[in-house]
Amino acid sequence: MNKLSITAFLLMATGFLAGMTLRAESTPRILKFDSPVIEVDTIHYDAGPVTVRFGCTSIADKDVQILDVHAQCGCTEAVFSKEMIPPGGRGYVDVTLDPKNLFAEQNRHLTVIATNGDYKKFNTITVHGYVDRGVTEEEIRYPFVLAPGLRSEVETVGMRLYERGESSVKEFTVYNSADTALALGWIRKSPAVRAEIPDTLWAGEKCRIRVTVNTLPVKAGRYEESLWLTVGTDTVRMPLKGAVKETCGPQGNTVLIPEPKEIYYGQQYFLLGPFPEISVSDSMLIPAAEYLDDAIATNDWLWKGSAGWSKAADNIKVFNGERPEKTDVTFSLVKGMGPEEYSLDILEDGITVSSGTCQGAIHAVSTLRQFMWESGHRLPAASVQDSPRYPWRGAMLDVARHFFDVDEIKMLLDRMALYKFNRLHLHLTDDQGWRVEIPSLPRLTSEGAWGSLNSKDSLCLRLADGLKDDKFMLPEDKMKDGMPGGYYTSEDIRTIVRYAAARGIEIIPEVDFPGHSLAVLKAYPELSCDGKGGAWGPVFTTPLCLGNSRTTDFCKEVFSEIFRLFPSEYIHIGGDEVDPSAWGKCPECRRLMASLGISSPKDLQAHFTRDMEKFCMDNGKTIIGWDEVSGDGLSSESMVMWWRNWVPQTLRASIAQGHEVVVSSSEYYYLSSEQDRNSLHKTYSYDPYEAGGNSPLVIGVQGHLWSEQAPTLESVGERIFPRLMAISETGWTAPGQKDYGHFEQRLPLHLKDLDKTGWKYRFSDVSGVFDSNVFTDAVTVDLDIPERATLHYTLDGSIPVLASPVYDGPLTVREDCTMKMRCYNSRGVAGELKTAVFRKTGYMPAAEVTGKTSDGLKVRWHDYKGETCREIESAPLKKTMVCSEIGIPAGVSGNIGLIFDGYIDIPEDGIYTFYTYSDDGSILEIDGVTVIDNDGGHPRKEKTGQAALEAGLHRLSIRYFDSNGGIFEAGFTDRAGRHTPIPAAMLRH
Repeated sequence: MNKLSITAFLLMATGFLAGMTLRAESTPRILKFDSPVIEVDTIHYDAGPVTVRFGCTSIADKDVQILDVHAQCGCTEAVFSKEMIPPGGRGYVDVTLDPKNLFAEQNRHLTVIATNGDYKKFNTITVHGYVDRGVTEEEIRYPFVLAPGLRSEVETVGMRLYERGESSVKEFTVYNSADTALALGWIRKSPAVRAEIPDTLWAGEKCRIRVTVNTLPVKAGRYEESLWLTVGTDTVRMPLKGAVKETCGPQGNTVLIPEPKEIYYGQQYFLLGPFPEISVSDSMLIPAAEYLDDAIATNDWLWKGSAGWSKAADNIKVFNGERPEKTDVTFSLVKGMGPEEYSLDILEDGITVSSGTCQGAIHAVSTLRQFMWESGHRLPAASVQDSPRYPWRGAMLDVARHFFDVDEIKMLLDRMALYKFNRLHLHLTDDQGWRVEIPSLPRLTSEGAWGSLNSKDSLCLRLADGLKDDKFMLPEDKMKDGMPGGYYTSEDIRTIVRYAAARGIEIIPEVDFPGHSLAVLKAYPELSCDGKGGAWGPVFTTPLCLGNSRTTDFCKEVFSEIFRLFPSEYIHIGGDEVDPSAWGKCPECRRLMASLGISSPKDLQAHFTRDMEKFCMDNGKTIIGWDEVSGDGLSSESMVMWWRNWVPQTLRASIAQGHEVVVSSSEYYYLSSEQDRNSLHKTYSYDPYEAGGNSPLVIGVQGHLWSEQAPTLESVGERIFPRLMAISETGWTAPGQKDYGHFEQRLPLHLKDLDKTGWKYRFSDVSGVFDSNVFTDAVTVDLDIPERATLHYTLDGSIPVLASPVYDGPLTVREDCTMKMRCYNSRGVAGELKTAVFRKTGYMPAAEVTGKTSDGLKVRWHDYKGETCREIESAPLKKTMVCSEIGIPAGVSGNIGLIFDGYIDIPEDGIYTFYTYSDDGSILEIDGVTVIDNDGGHPRKEKTGQAALEAGLHRLSIRYFDSNGGIFEAGFTDRAGRHTPIPAAMLRH
């Protein structure tokens, strides 16, 4: 019989416990324990816990308090007296010993910390004794019972400190103490953990278990993962504890657009086969799994030489609770993650996607698809943590001006999903056509869906012929009796909505009332104020007659069908560009205005919009309107789409009224304008948050493609790509992560995929020449051409084709000529046509100016509504002023026709390069010679030109008119496209 003895002694080691300062050894003791040793009889390991009491006496001259008792290990616990012990008073420490996992002789120490108010003293009490287990030597060596019959040498597997991306490997031994064999296994619940373990452990045998923690998806710092073992029907958790250190921050990627929040790369890779086994933890995630499966099945280039295979019908399985051990891709639903947040872990033994919703999982698949572009089926080990900046990331397609069929919409949706857009706004109605079937109003599609050729169609045909480019041709399959058009049946709409939802995209329908309604009035002329149908006014078309009660019924009937077709929470009701003058002349409208106490026809639209808002809200829908509705007194629940960047007060007003706002600035996010060498950077660099005064009510961004000059999907692609990718990064990525140089580095891989999938896009610029070039003797044309492009050119002004000469080095031009250039990709698809005019000239002499000149240029502002800069003077003069900068002066708005007149003071002889950037037209003349002709009504466009000038004053005239654009810049430029304002000191009058 062994006795258990307990010894108490005093420790005086400075710094024994963190945060404790010990006095010198001369400080007297304050507690004395009755017995430094307590002995107990031998106890059996399964007899249960044993408790002993240590009594103590205060030997201090002040009250003493026991502060804490620290146990040496988890097998001992202490309870102690916490009240103050007066001098000579008594206290205690009760120690409970659990012998369950102990064996043989034991020494268990506890440290008692006490204070008298002036200083702290430490006493150590030790439990010493013998635990009788009645076990074999193997059982003593493997003291931890994991499950009946299975014992382990360790209770917790300690992993070493590793750098992120390295694999931490540890082995430990287990022993079968049972009389029968044990069936072993493991459950994979974490993508970071793998185990190697035999299926069977025979009675009395030992085996090694090898566990690996891949630290790529593990957060930096200390971590605890879990190894889940199966022992027969039991499941056992073994903690895996270690630490990961970060040698650097998240690594920049060279692939993904938009840039993810965090991405780390490992050293391994995963081979994704053509028939992947895909597991999902919830049936809600099946659409994401199918999206991945379809992406693999349809990418023939991913599996060269695998022709003839088709995806397996049963390779997507739902698992409940336990993650399948053998699966290629696992989708898991995780509580607490944001609605579009996801994590993606590509490890050497499989891919794991975690998300809070199916939409988040779809975004992870889009990331995975972009990895496939670079690596094919051999995917790099990576860990991605990602979530969006804005909840609204949209694109709009105008299907009213030109119609796009269901398959074309699907192609656009596929592309949008790749860039994590979540809204497709379909502009379904406009003056040119009505595109959605309303069964109760059949004339909307039988008549309103088809129209005669208009001026924009004629322009497209001229471009197709003049540029030798079929992308501007009106598709024959969208013509009926010589009239362009088309519409979506109810089933078409349902197909589009389903297809979009499977890609995480919500379809937002727009039915534009009360303006832009010529197609409606063609079908139902009785809804116009004169009963004869609509017509074009000075700027906009005739609106619906709001004084006609049938108009309100008609609109509600249309909206009711739209509600049935589109499950979206939102419906866009338009509300822009309305000419109210017809209402002021209409007896019915005037009667309604009088009954409502309305004096202005514009207020009649506000009444109509509020009426439609209430109807939509009563049907569970939230309305969206263009920013013109910001003054209509809508409820704060309605949303505003701000597009008129030249009217920033509407954005401020919308925010002040509590509306959520989607920024759709026409200057930056209207993709219908032709691209130039600066447009991509301009779109990428625009910050909608700053535009909205840093308001949280700015909830997102949206790019818009108006299709007046885009009759085909090819012409759409050339307008929207790559700018749509820039918008995606603004909508998704935090501003501090955005970097245009890095964006340009990632872009080539994405353009390559556009080539593979048949999309057109705008080649990067051919640089080295300007629209108008001058030289005095000869000029060397040294061009920079885009990657993966071949440049064909002519010098006689004819349109280049594939048979035209290929540019392969610098050219010398000695005489006047017109150089036309066009890039072709590897498939022979043509890019945009570029024209450079070369003119041999001498230096233009400086003007002889008598008298003193003054600072700045004279500016005349005319109330101009025309279509050319040449006729600005014909409009009434509103104001004259002097400006030291070239642009739209402060306070100038409405109808704008500007003429800048004066001199430019040239410092030295030379060839100077100028630019204008305008929406609409602009002209720059020097000494009566047109240097830049950027005239006509058009979206924002840049033109460049040169002039050879002697030092001195030269007559400068610049004209600009605005027909609903509000964008104008002019100044110097260079070969790299850098713009510089003309210094104020050079502008004279």
